[in-house]
Amino acid sequence: MLPKNTKMSQQQPERPQQEQPTPVRYGDVFDVSSELSSQPIAPKDACTMQAEENRVLGKTLKGGAAAVMQSAAAVNLQRGVVGRDEAKDHGVMVSQDEVAGKRIITEAVGGEVVGQYVQPGKIHMKSPAGALADDAITIGEALENATLTAGDKPVDQSDAAAIQKAEVRASGFAHAGGVTAAAQSAANLNARTMGVDDKIKLGEVLADSSNRLEIDKPVTREDAEEVIEAEVRNNPEMVTYPGGVASSMAVAASLNQDRAISACILFLKHQNSNKYSTTMSNQIQERRFGESSDDVSTESSVNMKAPGFEPITIGDALEITALTAGNKPIEQSDAAAIRAAEIRASGFTQIAGVAAAAQLAADMNSRTEDDEDKTKLGDILMDASNMLEDDKAATMEDAEGVSGAEVQNNPDRVTYPGGVSASISSAAKLNQDPTATPIVNE
Repeated sequence: MLPKNTKMSQQQPERPQQEQPTPVRYGDVFDVSSELSSQPIAPKDACTMQAEENRVLGKTLKGGAAAVMQSAAAVNLQRGVVGRDEAKDHGVMVSQDEVAGKRIITEAVGGEVVGQYVQPGKIHMKSPAGALADDAITIGEALENATLTAGDKPVDQSDAAAIQKAEVRASGFAHAGGVTAAAQSAANLNARTMGVDDKIKLGEVLADSSNRLEIDKPVTREDAEEVIEAEVRNNPEMVTYPGGVASSMAVAASLNQDRAISACILFLKHQNSNKYSTTMSNQIQERRFGESSDDVSTESSVNMKAPGFEPITIGDALEITALTAGNKPIEQSDAAAIRAAEIRASGFTQIAGVAAAAQLAADMNSRTEDDEDKTKLGDILMDASNMLEDDKAATMEDAEGVSGAEVQNNPDRVTYPGGVSASISSAAKLNQDPTATPIVNE
């Protein structure tokens, strides 16, 4: 044992020096050169790219530049190599172009391309879609409608999340001082307020929403689905509020879709038989292959009050579905609706008819994981009139029967916007009261 005053001759081993964490740089995740490749990816830059994707494309691309940048920025933030509010401000750009029926999406940071993607081109229905553009319900108007249906509801986090998603879908971002900021502030304040009467209500936050959005746009089914998801995800009971933000968006999307279907039917049915056939063929060819034959001249306006209106058949309505929801993978609810439609039209289903084809597609799709590989409604319904043994004008009774079949076979007990039931319902309404439909001009 060493004496107390004896010093140890051996030196304490030096601790190895801790290495500084390495940031994820642009060059690590993107094929870029120059100075950009050595720069760390900052959170604010990732947010800017996400906002630009939403502004240009209406959504955040799955696996796109924004998603990659957000993942990298999160890692950098966790490693402590960037600040939460840090931004390098390199400048981002997202653009899309139509080339040979394909949509080319290009994303760039600091002038260097970080991603380029090829997607199927959009469905072009210039006549009906263009005619309805001014009449469609916008996201801002849908938010304002919520003040009438749920204006007295105290704002909570689910409302704020739904409003934020709505503003992003409309404008591409939620700007400071906008409707989202007001909703989030109200939700935070309400969480600390005991009395319901003292809480800020939806009506106060959403008043004049149309004028408070930087940019507004017509509500689509995709917009409604995103808002519904945001509201449900932030509600402890995982439901939407009746008449609330998500509900108002869903109603607006359904009304817009119904108008689009009606306009599409009007446009197609009010050409002569040759034009009708050619137009339908061109529209379907363009949707499926990104190319079309020579455009059909449609100089005259579509006017339901004009004489010679021919009733819209069930087969016609099914073919319209090939345009309005042609990219939807077929499932059991679609097959059930198509079966009900064929029975209403012909009195029975053929062994090799449209219902049999739809059922086979639904069965195969249930065993197929990738949506790209699934059979779509457009594949089955593009020539529905000729696949029916007999056809008849669509009636409200037909619409109710088809709607009941679709709802009964859908786990959510709803019909698909622009789908089989929606198309037959629109056709039946036009057949029932043609003169009630507004004039649709070219």
